[in-house]
Amino acid sequence: MALIGHHGTGRADNRLMANEKLGESLRVLGLDPTACRVYLALLELSP
Repeated sequence: MALIGHHGTGRADNRLMANEKLGESLRVLGLDPTACRVYLALLELSP
């Protein structure tokens, strides 16, 4: 999650890694897997 907002090279790769870690964190917190996927999909749509 520390990579969110990172502006170095490979930004798309870093964002993907950050989103994967965020998704894992949301699941650990007990959120429904479907809700996690929807939330991560909305993040992908954001600029």
